[in-house]
Parts: sequence; structure tokens; C-alpha cells
Amino acid sequence: MHQRVRVCIEIRQLATDDETFLPTLITGDKTSVYVHDPETKRQSSQWKCPTSPRPINIRLVKSNLKCMIISFFDIKGIVNKEFNPRGQTVNSGFYCEILRRLREKVQRHLLQVWRGQTWLLHHDNAPDHIAVHTQTFLAANKFPVIPHQPYYPHVVPSDFFLFRRMKFKLKGRRFDTIKDIQAETNKVLDTFTEKTSRMRSKNRGDRGPLSTCGREVLRG
Repeated sequence: MHQRVRVCIEIRQLATDDETFLPTLITGDKTSVYVHDPETKRQSSQWKCPTSPRPINIRLVKSNLKCMIISFFDIKGIVNKEFNPRGQTVNSGFYCEILRRLREKVQRHLLQVWRGQTWLLHHDNAPDHIAVHTQTFLAANKFPVIPHQPYYPHVVPSDFFLFRRMKFKLKGRRFDTIKDIQAETNKVLDTFTEKTSRMRSKNRGDRGPLSTCGREVLRG
């Protein structure tokens, strides 16, 4: 708990002291998307009058057919995204190749932050992220990485912001193949823009992951 609070305080301090902190932050994570993911209870709710018959609820489960997507985003949108090949284990070697391609994307498309070397990488403490091989790669390629608190689902930005929004739009829909779900996932992610990010933060009345860090500080 004390380490989590310490890291949260450090991140909030960075954001407070430097106005360019958020615009230069690139957050990455991975998640699974399913050929069929049932709707949430809220999505499947229906308006009924008092005399209407009670709806019949059918219990549905997620399909076994799925794929994994690894995505990196900043305040303006998606920086890099790719699907994990079927049968490929996400280990440190594979993750380093993904980081190499991310670095190339930053160099080609984010020239201002690349030339100023002001961009920051934020990822969680998954085994492939903290492995010695990965840490050596990050140091050798001068990847600037900000600290992440010990794993806690409420303070992983991709889970409660990007992936949550993406999966909400995919729930309740059925796709025939992995390629279909990948195409639709790409389409949903491509709608994420700076305007979407700012509207989301405004509606929440906070500053996303940093406000969550603040709650962790108060709770500690």
C-alpha cells in the first residue's frame, strides 16, 4: 500500500509541476477481444410498462474464440496497435519487438516529441514488462518510462478508459471470424481522438488516471 501511494504521489506531482506531462505520455497495455461478448445487464435492459410480461433472460457466456490486442495511446489518439498472432506467447522477447515498432511509429508520426525526446512510456508491471531482457532493451534504446504502482485494476488507464470504451461498443455483437472482430476493433479504436479523451474527462469531472491516483493517496 505504501509503495502504491508513493508512486501515485510522484505521478501527480509530475503532472502538477509540468503542463506538458499529459500530452507527452504514451500508455500501453493488452487485452482480449471475443468473437462474442454478451451485453452487460445495463445494455440489455428494456423499458416495460406495468402490464408487460416479464422478459425472459437467457444466460450467455463469452465465446472461446478470441484474440489479443496490444495498444498504445496518447492524449490525441492511438499511437500503435497490433494483434497478437495466434499461438504467440507474449514474453519479453516478443514485447521488445512491439516496443521497437512503437519507437518507429513515434519517430515517424510524433516528430515534435521525438525531436525533443520528451515522450514518456507508461505500462504496468506485467512479467513481460519488468523482465530483465525488457529492462535492458528499454535502457539501451533510451526509453523514458514513468513508474507504475503495484498492480491494481482501478489505476490501469487502459482498462478503465480505452479498453472499457472499446469493449462496450463490441458487447452483444457476434462476428464470424477472428478477422472480423479484428477489423471491427480497429474501427472502434480509430474513433478515439483528443476530443473524445477531453469529453470523457469532462464528463467524469476528473483527469482520468491521475484523479484515481489522488483517490489512492487519500485512501492511503
